[in-house]
This record gives sequence, structure tokens and C-alpha cells, in this order.
Amino acid sequence: TLRNRAATAVALPAFELSLSDDQNMVIARRVFLPAELGVADDAIKPGADLPVRLPLTITLPKTAGFAVEIFYP
Repeated sequence: TLRNRAATAVALPAFELSLSDDQNMVIARRVFLPAELGVADDAIKPGADLPVRLPLTITLPKTAGFAVEIFYP
């Protein structure tokens, strides 16, 4: 869930998903834009929460972990 604590609307960020192996080495990385996550709005309203879900099926062998970074492209 993303939360906007500001008094003004905040633009939606992009999300970078990295998958790692058991030695914490990145084996795959992908950026998802808000539209790819089914989010129709382009901003989070002041004081609002925005739930974000990304159902995945991982087929890469040796996937042991993940990281999500939020950024503005």
C-alpha cells in the first residue's frame, strides 16, 4: 500500500522488481509502470492510500528472494 501523507496529490511512481538467488545475486529485474499494475489514476490524492498488488508466477530456477524499489522515471 502506498500512502500519500502530503497535502497535495503525488504522482504515481514506477516499481522495479528484482529477483535474486540464494547468494543474493540479481538474476532478473523488471520495471512496472502504474498502468501495468491496473492502477487507473495518475496520482495519489492527498491523505489517501493506494493498495498495489502484483500477482506473479516465478519460473526461474534458484529464485530465493526479491526486492522492490519505488522510483520516478
